[in-house]
Amino acid sequence: MDLPSKVVLVPMKYFLFSILSFFLLSNIVFGQSSQYESVGQCVLQIMDEKKLSGNKMFDLVKDECERLMKSKRRIKVDETEGMFVTVGHSGTILTSSDGTSWTERTSGTSMSLRGVTYGNGMFVTVGDRGTILTSSNGTSWTGKNSGTSVDLREVTYGNGLFVTVGRSFTFLTSSDGFSWTQQRTSGTSDGLTGVTYSQ
Repeated sequence: MDLPSKVVLVPMKYFLFSILSFFLLSNIVFGQSSQYESVGQCVLQIMDEKKLSGNKMFDLVKDECERLMKSKRRIKVDETEGMFVTVGHSGTILTSSDGTSWTERTSGTSMSLRGVTYGNGMFVTVGDRGTILTSSNGTSWTGKNSGTSVDLREVTYGNGLFVTVGRSFTFLTSSDGFSWTQQRTSGTSDGLTGVTYSQ
């Protein structure tokens, strides 16, 4: 029987590669979603741990990691929807689902916390001596390296970027809440105490 003229025969090696890749990525990623904090970390860790190589495999891993992180962000939003978070002296963090009943959380720091915001699926709070803490659920908090010992006074999120400001015209930015970059373009030598974003 003649084949229709529009049928394209895919070489067997590409077909087998696709099937193998699907099962390989399924086993690698699906059961380990909680350990990845970003697409880049997901791709690099999988490629390294499983000794993978090649541009096609990299693209497959990247696509799967992007799908995974989107799903993870949706889960985080569901967990934190409607949650209030407030911070204060000596590392105090309180959360509430209704604004009336509050639960104290363990911050892991004795530094006073001055500002808190939410964006990109996580809470970020900042405070004295360069303290930055992040949380995906408002309950468990992890310290991050801000690269400064200056007191941070406020933090906000907008346009895909976390921004925090503080004493001595300190101005830090982060796209993911984990890695922070100190900027030098505030245009003032005075301390900064507030920052916001208009949508």
